[in-house]
Amino acid sequence: MKGLGIVRRLTSPLAPLGGAYFHWIDAIRGCAAVAILVWHYQHFYFRSGGDNPTGFQHELQPFYGPLTVLYQHGYFAVQLFWVISGFVFASVYAGTIPTSREFFVNRFARLYPLHFATLVLVAVLQAISYHRYGQFQIYQNNDAYHFLLNLGFVSHWGFEAGYSFNAPVWSVSVEVFIYILFWATLRYVFVAGIVGPLLFAALFMALMGLKVPGPFWECGVYFYFGCASYVWLASFRERNGVNSVLGLCAIAAGSAYLASGLPGPGMVGRLALFCGLVILAGSADIWDREHRGARFAWLGNITYSVYLLHIPVQIAVLLLMNAWGVDRAIANQSWFFLSFIAVMCGLATASYRFFELPMRRWVRRRLSAAPTPVPVQNALSPTDSKSR
Repeated sequence: MKGLGIVRRLTSPLAPLGGAYFHWIDAIRGCAAVAILVWHYQHFYFRSGGDNPTGFQHELQPFYGPLTVLYQHGYFAVQLFWVISGFVFASVYAGTIPTSREFFVNRFARLYPLHFATLVLVAVLQAISYHRYGQFQIYQNNDAYHFLLNLGFVSHWGFEAGYSFNAPVWSVSVEVFIYILFWATLRYVFVAGIVGPLLFAALFMALMGLKVPGPFWECGVYFYFGCASYVWLASFRERNGVNSVLGLCAIAAGSAYLASGLPGPGMVGRLALFCGLVILAGSADIWDREHRGARFAWLGNITYSVYLLHIPVQIAVLLLMNAWGVDRAIANQSWFFLSFIAVMCGLATASYRFFELPMRRWVRRRLSAAPTPVPVQNALSPTDSKSR
């Protein structure tokens, strides 16, 4: 009977968590952004686009001992971003019916202005590099064709010859496709609670297993598991101890699986680890009645700027190294590493306050988008889409 009660709770139409803001999720998101910075630190050793110098020793990078996991596997922070995106989208849109205009404008205002600005900045820096040195920095495919792909936010939809311009935006490009699918199915995806997100995740897993061409399937798996994580958290918010225990168990199981070296898809371990982290952080926000986690809000705020600004910063530094004849070995110094992290946090904070936020508000005002979606009574009612 108890088991039936759990199933009934998880498969019931989802009630939103009353406008909750997840500050501890912001902390996890900020840590993921730092992981990307550590993973991409190796770019400081590159001598031209895509040219990781022969004999490069990862172990010489600063603080390699404590940061080994991030230096070797930091790129998996992208998958953590996807899980967090699914969780956040479910928390914002479950039980709502935004219009297509509202949904599009809110996404466009959030993502495109900084993407466009950094795309142009990288294009200018790469043009300077090619003019002065006859080569590009870090990424090679910086022609007009790839510029247009980036301009249309389809830089990683299968039309590209490789990474180009501000290449980390590839993960956002792939996610845009999932956003479109999410909006198109929003009326139905949460009607049966956790069932819909798990079905979508299973569908994308099947497409991956069948090796169906397309770069979107992996993102879809992580995104919809993020949605499922939110459904679980919301379903058991009154028994939040269950959420905390589940999160801890998932983290332990995922970590053990990944550390074991057992044959099989690492995705299983990463899904357990990342969903566990998100559920644990979400449960911490429910426990945190005094909002102590609000101190981490700035980490969540600057994540997108950290993610999109670090490549133009690295290209600029590499150009200065070339101009001043500075040996790449300077990157071995701990002060150089700490300066890079500090500069990125400072620039990202300024970017968020003086560019991201003002541009977001300007775009929404110009395109008249509602700031937030409006909850509805029944996501299947044909009249709900007209309710405001």
